[in-house]
Amino acid sequence: MDACEALPCANAEFERRLRLVRPGEWTRPTPCDGWDIRALVNHVVGANRRYTMLLHGASSADVDATRSTDHLGDDAVAAFRATSAELSIAFGHEGALTGAAHHPAGVRSGAELLDMRVLDVTVHA
Repeated sequence: MDACEALPCANAEFERRLRLVRPGEWTRPTPCDGWDIRALVNHVVGANRRYTMLLHGASSADVDATRSTDHLGDDAVAAFRATSAELSIAFGHEGALTGAAHHPAGVRSGAELLDMRVLDVTVHA
């Protein structure tokens, strides 16, 4: 399975687990030190937005500026689904996987960003 096939699988598993979170559980701790469930889900949804921005040519400074934003609103599942769909569309644009993006960790190809998203979503699922 290549990364283009793996991302929808990772997203489906993350969404499956996200749907298990009940209203009173958002402040429960996660295995990620210092993150409760809401912070972890906000990280994943925010990263979907940031990677979409990167694929559309945003600067690393513009991307970093979104890190403190609440990306979930009142419906975390809807936010995840919307940002996952937007990112999938961005990865599907011609040249997206071969183009260069200015990730905060350095210049990365779209293919590298795709691999990074698959890993991040899978780990957090």
